[in-house]
Amino acid sequence: MPRDRESFTAAMDTVDEGYFATMGVPILRGRGFLASDIAEVPRVAVVNEQLAKRYWPNTDAVGKRIQLDHRGGPPAEIVGVARTIKYRAPLEKPTDFVYMPLAQHPRARIVLLLRTTGDPLQQAEPVRDIVRALDPNMPLVGMRTYEDLYRYHTVEGPGVAIEVIGTMGTVGLLLAIAGLYGLVSYNVSRRTHELGVRMASGAGRSDVLRLVIGEGLVLVGTGTAIGLAMGFAVERLMNSMFFDSGHVDVAVYLVVVPSMLAVTMLAAYVPALRASRIEPAMALRYE
Repeated sequence: MPRDRESFTAAMDTVDEGYFATMGVPILRGRGFLASDIAEVPRVAVVNEQLAKRYWPNTDAVGKRIQLDHRGGPPAEIVGVARTIKYRAPLEKPTDFVYMPLAQHPRARIVLLLRTTGDPLQQAEPVRDIVRALDPNMPLVGMRTYEDLYRYHTVEGPGVAIEVIGTMGTVGLLLAIAGLYGLVSYNVSRRTHELGVRMASGAGRSDVLRLVIGEGLVLVGTGTAIGLAMGFAVERLMNSMFFDSGHVDVAVYLVVVPSMLAVTMLAAYVPALRASRIEPAMALRYE
């Protein structure tokens, strides 16, 4: 490791000598794994370009040695640098990655990657026959095309999250509308006595309606300004952390803000209209 580094943490996977060609991952420097990289020879490893640039920015990582698991772990010589790809999700940021050869780092559970020139589904049964011939008791957990895997990670998986978040947002909007209506309506109802005094002093019904609705608009305007500022900030933060869409969803604000304004006006108008129709003498006695 470089002098200023004693250890590092990186994702790792075990592959065989055919992995890089099958997946189309180019080796930028050095070499990939060979069939001769068996358990009896010195350990080797391939790192991705992201890890090589991070820890050896001014020199070639090929030929360097790393110790696995801990400081006293088995050393492995870096024999190649592979191009950085996506390892867990299509939208992930570049991450450090280490490849180990299967013969030197065996695993009981593996994934077989098969590249075909025709319909990949037609290869499913021949693959099952080969596995059964090698070991009749070896289970095949699942088979899927890379297209299905990619579609799940890019469309179906995020789609479920979007539906859940959208449903929660709709429920939250309805609850906010109901709460806002109840709050404003209750506050206006408590002012019935005050409105009676104003009407007894010569104020007309239109004056009462204008007064109550105006105060309601001031309330919702203040809340809308604060909510828009916080909404923009949170949306930019979420975009940078997860989706990296780089833009503000204006359609959401065009739905939420007019809805809040309409509900506020309705919540203020209905009880104000009811109060304005009460005779001043009755309004003065209202508790």
